[in-house]
Amino acid sequence: MALSRWSNLEVQEVESLLLQYFEIRDVIEARRQAQAWMQSFPNSWVRLATLEALYQGRYKARSVEQILCLWQRRGQPACRYTPDFARLVGSGPAIVVTPTPVVIPPFQADAEDSELLKRLQAAIAAQTSAGGTGVEAQGEAPEAVGEPEQGQGQETSPQKATLTAALQ
Repeated sequence: MALSRWSNLEVQEVESLLLQYFEIRDVIEARRQAQAWMQSFPNSWVRLATLEALYQGRYKARSVEQILCLWQRRGQPACRYTPDFARLVGSGPAIVVTPTPVVIPPFQADAEDSELLKRLQAAIAAQTSAGGTGVEAQGEAPEAVGEPEQGQGQETSPQKATLTAALQ
């Protein structure tokens, strides 16, 4: 096929895909490869075959050439990728998403938080000085927080009463 039959843009598109996704790292080599394919195969097929190789997970220039040869034997291209894939991959430079670091400022307690913390510390100190451990008897579980079950009384331990009073 004559060199004038394909545009510089088509070569650049294929070249860009080769450089971004395939093992080719040299711009001149990518351009030569794209031009060679466009001389040997229908120009409209070269970009399609490059996308098809990517879709199949084949990242070697030889794979593109194998797809082009297969299509030439069949007489038509057989693309299996979706238009969304073609738009995403063939839309120019690869999109690289870098996460933005999240900066969490240090905690600064306001007056209400400070007062609550002081009352909680005082309640813990009072419980510790009274000799309480938070468990009424060894081997028994501490009282459940929340609504009492049916049949349970409203009795509270001294530690719970101290904490409740300090937090109110």
